[in-house]
Amino acid sequence: MAHVPLIGWLIPTAVLVADIAIVALIALLAASRNPSAKVFLRRLAPSAIPGAFTLALASMLGSLFYSNVEMLTPCTLCWYQRILMYPLVLVFGIALMKGDRGVIDYAAPFAVGGLLLALYHYASQMAEIAILCTAGAECSARYITSYGFITIPFMAMTAFAGILVLLLLSRLRRH
Repeated sequence: MAHVPLIGWLIPTAVLVADIAIVALIALLAASRNPSAKVFLRRLAPSAIPGAFTLALASMLGSLFYSNVEMLTPCTLCWYQRILMYPLVLVFGIALMKGDRGVIDYAAPFAVGGLLLALYHYASQMAEIAILCTAGAECSARYITSYGFITIPFMAMTAFAGILVLLLLSRLRRH
């Protein structure tokens, strides 16, 4: 990535920080019977949907950066992941404007599908197996590798996992 080196460093670093935050949230959710954890999670819950919106928007902008600024051609699996991520920006945006707490029900299928697809893409990329790829770029190609393991499919996996964890967190607000 020669065009914008700062952003080329910033995006994978943000993904690494997000992974740490996701693991911490999962640990807190697992310990939600603990009164202290429960209080903390309930305080975080109102920011879950705005956080999911921000994560979906950042993911969309990141993918557009890689394809339109860095000129990396998306493979077929990348396109499918975009198809599942981009609508989430609108879904969460509308839910925020309307105060719709039912967003969990119609956002979760996109996030689950995207997570499974990104996991498959990352696994096939790490094994260098180009399955289900027909257009543009090779699915097993690693355009970037940061910190020895963060690739574009890994970034998508992180975003979808983060959205799912935030959706779980937002359920605490409903109860």
